[in-house]
Amino acid sequence: MAKKVDDKQNVATPAKEKKAVAKNEPKKVPAKKLPKIYKKQYTQKAFEKKLLKHLYIETDKDLVKQLFETSTDKKGRTVMVVPKDKEIAKKDFARYQVLAKQIAEQKGGIKIVPLLAVIILIAAIGIVVTLFKNVVFEKALTSSMQKIFGAKTEVSSVDLQIFGASLEINDLQQANKDSPMKNLFQIDNIKMDFNLTELLRGKFCAENMVVSGVALDTERTTSGEIPIVHKTKEEKKTESQIQKKTDELKENASKKLQEMFENYNPETVLANIQNELKSPQVAATIAKDVQSSVEKWKETPVQMQKDVTDFTKSVESVTKTHWGGIDNLTKLKEALETVNAAITKGNTLKSSIESTTNSIKADTKKVQEYSSQIENAVKSDMVLVDSKITEMKNLFSPSGLQNIMNEAIESMLYSVLGKYYPYVNKVKDAAMSIKSSGTGKAIAKKSDSTEKKEKKQKKQTVTKARLPGRTIYYKQNTVPKFLIQNVQASGYEYGTENLLFKGVASEISSDQDVRGKPTTVQADFKVLGKNNSASAIIDAREDSSASLVTLSYVGGGYPIAADAQVFKLNSTSDINAKLSAEKDGSFIIGGSLDMNISEMTGMTFEPAKVCQLYQKALADVKKLSVGFNVGYDVENGMVVSIQNPEKLAGQLVNPIVNVLQGELNSIASDTKSKVTAILSEKTNGATDKIAEFTNIQKSIDASKSKMEDMNKQLELKKKELSKRIEDLTKQATSKAVEKVIGDTDIKSGLKSLLKK
Repeated sequence: MAKKVDDKQNVATPAKEKKAVAKNEPKKVPAKKLPKIYKKQYTQKAFEKKLLKHLYIETDKDLVKQLFETSTDKKGRTVMVVPKDKEIAKKDFARYQVLAKQIAEQKGGIKIVPLLAVIILIAAIGIVVTLFKNVVFEKALTSSMQKIFGAKTEVSSVDLQIFGASLEINDLQQANKDSPMKNLFQIDNIKMDFNLTELLRGKFCAENMVVSGVALDTERTTSGEIPIVHKTKEEKKTESQIQKKTDELKENASKKLQEMFENYNPETVLANIQNELKSPQVAATIAKDVQSSVEKWKETPVQMQKDVTDFTKSVESVTKTHWGGIDNLTKLKEALETVNAAITKGNTLKSSIESTTNSIKADTKKVQEYSSQIENAVKSDMVLVDSKITEMKNLFSPSGLQNIMNEAIESMLYSVLGKYYPYVNKVKDAAMSIKSSGTGKAIAKKSDSTEKKEKKQKKQTVTKARLPGRTIYYKQNTVPKFLIQNVQASGYEYGTENLLFKGVASEISSDQDVRGKPTTVQADFKVLGKNNSASAIIDAREDSSASLVTLSYVGGGYPIAADAQVFKLNSTSDINAKLSAEKDGSFIIGGSLDMNISEMTGMTFEPAKVCQLYQKALADVKKLSVGFNVGYDVENGMVVSIQNPEKLAGQLVNPIVNVLQGELNSIASDTKSKVTAILSEKTNGATDKIAEFTNIQKSIDASKSKMEDMNKQLELKKKELSKRIEDLTKQATSKAVEKVIGDTDIKSGLKSLLKK
């Protein structure tokens, strides 16, 4: 850097300033520190051959030429040497060291021992690879698949021909972790040819893969269960969330169903009603009071009846005699005296009875009021019972039952769909992995690094000019680390041409940005004789706006066994579902399950009669169609909802309602009868006492009435006797006059007189 000098200053530079200038002079290194290659002397020919020939940049050649000087050796030959006392600038010294290494690397030579060692090593590796390549590949394949599917993976044989660039896998069986004695799928043969050149570059590339003999849900002779593999924290969290939600829905539905039908248990209803009944308490109080009245009067009717009976017997001879035919006047007069005495006694007894009747009137009135109180209390309680019965009937509502069944169906969906969530998640994670390994991010990262480097270089004050070099054009990279361009799969029923499985896939790669194409899959297959179809697109390209995973499935023969606690079912179902997974890790599944139910049973609860009806209604349900949505995000985890609750109500709820509705009316009627019986039982004490008192009163009234009748009879007998005595007296007088006078005219006059 040049020193700035003041134009006005003509004096010499001070010593201090001279010292500063000396400090800015470049540092130098003695030639003796140079690499050995520069310490030798060379003839002009050897200098050209051993040094300059191995340098390709003219500035580097010039730099080396500047280092050497011409001299003469002991034999008088002209040679090129570096003077020992020569000093070299430090920046040039570093460059000389780099050039020395480059020249040494350019110089070739075969060393026998290292060469033999390399040959032996390569041969050993070749032998090991030849002998064990199939075993190693098989182990890697089974281990990877077992990790994905969580069950045994078995392969009959593997034939990997590295130099032949081919791979063949025979009899691949993948067990079902949920049913260890069955295979998820079985493949007879897998064949592919791969690109050996790409393999040497660390890439696996196959243009076509053929998969034949594909079969689903085949039987196994041995269990496919493997030791429990520890799950990731995320898997455990998701599993726990699904299980918790499933259990909550089950418990809620079961609790609500039990509570609903508990109200139809007569015993439960009776227990609830009894606490609100007024009649029993009123009856208990009345019974106590009426009992005292009964104790007070219970002996009176007996004594009164005895007195009346004795009196009746005492005058029977008089009252039962027909005095009209008796001519004995004396006897008649005696009878009349007897009747008069009886009348007097009867009146006295009648007065006594009337006195007793008057005395019991207050108690009778009170008892009558008690009777009215009980009657009103019973009426009030029956109104209460009717309201409770109505309330009981209203508690059974189709809407309430529908809510219960919706929760049960949701728990079933969580259980069924949650079982297959890990597979969905693995597909999503695989797609996310492909996306994260794409070249787009690598390019962006490289671009950022280049940009930073350029900025750093711009900050440097000194730039180095470089001579023009050669531009080398490379072929565009179109092969990622893993690529299978096309896959064809098929499976036929054994010994027939009946196609059971057909599938194609394309662009299965580890980096879709390299290929510029998404992965596509299409499969058609049969389950229990029913056609099934599945298709998927995995688009992990950096510049794509499409969903990360788009999957659709339509088919039948899908077995579902579910326990929703309020019911259990076994079915074969038709499925129509679509999945969309986004690049942020969220996904949503929409679809429907059309279940053909082979068996459906309900939970056990009280009352037993209602439980039997509930079981009967469920047993008659043969079809069930459920529309559903399944969503997932990091915050909320897996969320399930029902699409068509109204349709579900018609299929599941209405049959139960129809069976139960009529029977529940009968149950309500039975319940009312039992409550009526309880009321009767609870009030019987007071009612009986009132009846007992009423009987006493009736007995007294009967005695009074009998006494009144007896007195009437006596009065009639008195008249009868008086009349008979009068008649006999008249007859006797008439006869006497007739005897004395004997004259008809006188007789007539006397008769007239007597009449007067």
